[in-house]
Amino acid sequence: MSVLEINYLSEINSFHDWLITNPVPTTARVLWFALMHYCNRTGWRTEFNLAISALELDTGLSKQAIIRARNALQQAGRIKVTVRKGNQAALYHIIPFAFLKETQIDTQSDTCVIHKEDAKCRLDDTQSDTIPKLDKDKTKTRKEKDKKENAPLDLIRFFAGDNAELKASLIGWIEMRTRIRKPLTIRATELALKRLNTLAQGDQDLMAAIADQSTMNSWQGFFPLKGESVSRLGGVEGALNQARKATEDLGERNYADWIAEVEDADG
Repeated sequence: MSVLEINYLSEINSFHDWLITNPVPTTARVLWFALMHYCNRTGWRTEFNLAISALELDTGLSKQAIIRARNALQQAGRIKVTVRKGNQAALYHIIPFAFLKETQIDTQSDTCVIHKEDAKCRLDDTQSDTIPKLDKDKTKTRKEKDKKENAPLDLIRFFAGDNAELKASLIGWIEMRTRIRKPLTIRATELALKRLNTLAQGDQDLMAAIADQSTMNSWQGFFPLKGESVSRLGGVEGALNQARKATEDLGERNYADWIAEVEDADG
């Protein structure tokens, strides 16, 4: 099995120097670094196969963008690509800047050859040079999970609009819920924001203050502010009614201290 004698750092520096007089698209540059990474993982084999799905995840590029980028690199003389039929992954051959020297590695067991130039382990003949295809179903499931977890944050950003203070307060509340292992569902977020809007009567500054209060006290829901003026809350009785209603609606039983404070303030 033949391998490339490559000094990784030297190749990167040479690539940057080469770009000065040989401009290629940004996508081609990203692909070159990805291919160098995978070539390194195979022990710098002169030729290795690599699935498009692996490159899509590694580079963030689409399939068509990767195909265009590798064509650009091939035309520039930096790689050689052999496209195979069916579902077989394409074969890639890196063309190094340094002098190419192929060496033969004897078949060994549980060992690897160390090259002084870059101190990298080389795979022996008993190991596979195949980089397995990604589990697309697993990747899809992970993306769906991330989307589900981020949905409450998206709702909050939409609800807060351009009000940075309100947005920060609500994000802080969501982070607190996650920290106490009570993460929000999409529906729970919708109901909580509806309650918040009702309590503050559309006043965004008041909404932010209410959200901060819940965060500081590790409350799972939103409640009228402690110390809020009696007149604003419709009198003591009105404040008590709001607290009781919020308690009943949200199933919370930790608001007794607020009720006691309002009663004490009434004297």
